[in-house]
Amino acid sequence: MRKPSAKKIILEFLHGRLQYGNNEISSHHFEKELPEWGIRYWDVKHNPSTYSRIWRILKSGDGLEAIDVDKVEIKKTHSKERTWILRRSILN
Repeated sequence: MRKPSAKKIILEFLHGRLQYGNNEISSHHFEKELPEWGIRYWDVKHNPSTYSRIWRILKSGDGLEAIDVDKVEIKKTHSKERTWILRRSILN
């Protein structure tokens, strides 16, 4: 069986979060949680910068439709860490 790409792992991670009603994702998820999750559940090791690079591509509008995300908005916080809100269509 072929191991999933970093893009596939990110999409599965985000989809799982959305299934539990969590539509926010922050920088620390790509730095710490996502690499650990990829190893634990998929036995695939990618470094945080790989996940961050793929995330930049995804949030620019290339691929999030696979998990029914229509729009990614920046959440205004008082933190230096960036947080995004994943918006899905009303039909989903």
